[in-house]
Amino acid sequence: MKSVLLIALGFMSLYSYAQRREVGRSAQGDGSGREVCEYGSSGTIKTSTPSETPNYFFRTFNHGGKEYVSYAGNAGLYLLDLKSGKEHFFTGPYDPVPLGEDIITVPDEMRGITLYSVKSILAGQNR
Repeated sequence: MKSVLLIALGFMSLYSYAQRREVGRSAQGDGSGREVCEYGSSGTIKTSTPSETPNYFFRTFNHGGKEYVSYAGNAGLYLLDLKSGKEHFFTGPYDPVPLGEDIITVPDEMRGITLYSVKSILAGQNR
């Protein structure tokens, strides 16, 4: 049940991001209000291609005013900067879960839950 909730929260975060971008875009419209409901011809807001295919779950979150996606790949764990496309690798056994903007949690069968600082991951200190 927790997994379903986390997926929904990740979707809601991505949806909120899309809404903010579209509201900004619709403010420049012709005044008809039609732009608020339209996502363009394809519906695609942005496409990012991570170096690895995410294993099962990914989660979106904000840190320092930037949007990130956390996910697990075959080689390890990643934070993907949605604006720049830069990936930040760190080690851990299972899917990383953001707690707010500054902490990533990773479950571990041997140690319980490991807490990582997003700032240290971005600085390359958790390899």
